[in-house]
Amino acid sequence: MPSRRYIDCHAHLTLGQFDGAELESSLERCAAEDIYVVAVSENLDECWSMRELWHGSRNVEATSPVSAEPSTRLRALYRRQVALCLGLHPAQLAVQKGPDDSVGSSYRSVHPDQWPAFLSFSEPLLLTSTPAAVSPYVGIGEVGLDFTPHVLRNDVATDGSTRQRTVFRRHAELAQRHGLPLNIHSRQAGRHILDELEALGYGANSTAVGSQPAVLLHAFDGKPSVVRRGLALGCYFSIAPIVVREPAFQRLVTLVPIDRLVLESDSPALGPVKGETNHPYNVILAARYVAEAKGITVEEVAHRTTQNALRIFPRLCQLWPWAADYAAEFGTTTPET
Repeated sequence: MPSRRYIDCHAHLTLGQFDGAELESSLERCAAEDIYVVAVSENLDECWSMRELWHGSRNVEATSPVSAEPSTRLRALYRRQVALCLGLHPAQLAVQKGPDDSVGSSYRSVHPDQWPAFLSFSEPLLLTSTPAAVSPYVGIGEVGLDFTPHVLRNDVATDGSTRQRTVFRRHAELAQRHGLPLNIHSRQAGRHILDELEALGYGANSTAVGSQPAVLLHAFDGKPSVVRRGLALGCYFSIAPIVVREPAFQRLVTLVPIDRLVLESDSPALGPVKGETNHPYNVILAARYVAEAKGITVEEVAHRTTQNALRIFPRLCQLWPWAADYAAEFGTTTPET
């Protein structure tokens, strides 16, 4: 069995989430501990930020949302350690100005009007992954549904859940068009997201070669019956470091077999200590918890979750040379059912 190598399948790594020095330090530690990261976006600004960090230059005609200039070292680390998913989060942060000129913010449902700009940005990038031009874009995410009351009640004069469903379907169709996995958020909407997946043709054979791309359910909070339904649909589930202190995610570990588990940090959120910034290197803590809960070694958890991550995100085998070698040696290109 190989030495420990980890893939964090869901993290937020932009200069809006971290300052440059902190992000550089975090990725330095990831490099030292053999941890690789699949980063996700929440909005178009974050898509721009990740693109600029990875490609090393702005290389655009128009202005870009990123104001801070990343260091050469940060860009090198980002390119070495990080793969990218592009998507619009179902809950978008909206800034409002009050009558007294005060400024406030709240989360509202993603709007279909945001889709054209996202599509025109993302689709050309998704087309660039070929053997001759390796691309960091490996999936669609963070996308999905968020039916928490604090989001839906802010959708003035519109049906937020309908807006979210519309945008999610467009993401799923984009993923299907390019053979890319979905990296899904489904807070208080587990059964609803599975309904959508079924309607879109995902099913029990969705992880079979030549059928639908894989589905990863991040930080899943559904009931056990909904978890079992997700497993029957072929979904994978990711476990964050918060598992060391959160019983709901501890139950998820017991429900999901190791061949459907992967690791995530969801950095800077869902860390092992409440109120502290989380980092991708904390996936090791999640791995230790899974090992104890499953009665296996941490090395086995690292090995199995890395296998699973390469099944979910097959483009990683083009991006990271070690991943291609790993897949060839351990047969991870054909998913288990």
